[in-house]
Amino acid sequence: MFSPLLLGRVSQKLGLQPGQTTEDMRFTLLTVNCMGCCALGPVMEIDEQHLGKLVPAKTAELLKPYE
Repeated sequence: MFSPLLLGRVSQKLGLQPGQTTEDMRFTLLTVNCMGCCALGPVMEIDEQHLGKLVPAKTAELLKPYE
């Protein structure tokens, strides 16, 4: 339900399309079918930490510490 919106927000924020990595090698944007935590979906992983039950408005907030 929110997954396409989340992907769009993260893609816009990082300037990446799925499969691409930022020039500084800090971020790679990948899409996967399963991360093994469906009950938390949609899920994003940052620094090996799974962040779940995401909504589009929260994505920029989650990426802010990495700017």
